[in-house]
Amino acid sequence: EGSTFRRNTGRVGGALLLTASTGGTIRNSNFLENRAYRHVSEATAGLGGAIYVLAGTHTIVNNTFAGNIADNEGGAIYQAAGTANIYLDTFVGNTCKGASCKTDIGKTGTPTQVIKASLFASASPSTTGVTADGTLLICILPPPLTTAGDKDFYAQPSTVTTGCVGDGIS
Repeated sequence: EGSTFRRNTGRVGGALLLTASTGGTIRNSNFLENRAYRHVSEATAGLGGAIYVLAGTHTIVNNTFAGNIADNEGGAIYQAAGTANIYLDTFVGNTCKGASCKTDIGKTGTPTQVIKASLFASASPSTTGVTADGTLLICILPPPLTTAGDKDFYAQPSTVTTGCVGDGIS
């Protein structure tokens, strides 16, 4: 809780590899400029620029993922198995280089992902990498913000809803 992971590298999970079958919670942390790398001959490396979920049930809540890179898939988070509850997180400027690259959240097979009330700074779920395969249950994109003259920011109805259902954290 409350940690900053900056400029770490690894073959799977640039900052963290989550393997505990009992799971855990990652809260109020920053994942900045981490990188999951792979050599040209490695098909299964370079996954999860910041976090790789291999097993267990993990809650990832109120974190910032910015500038993370995966040489393969999942610029910020990649999930191979288990359950990832991703709530109130912010994803900005994450990238990946794989053939079917998911810049923010990628996965293989059918692990359970519950994504609620998270901010993806890209234009749509398809470009941010919120995947529709497997058991993606809920994805919320906040409406764009605008101003009325010198007044505070307020939310306008969102036009970017492709692949998203639901109404926030229940």
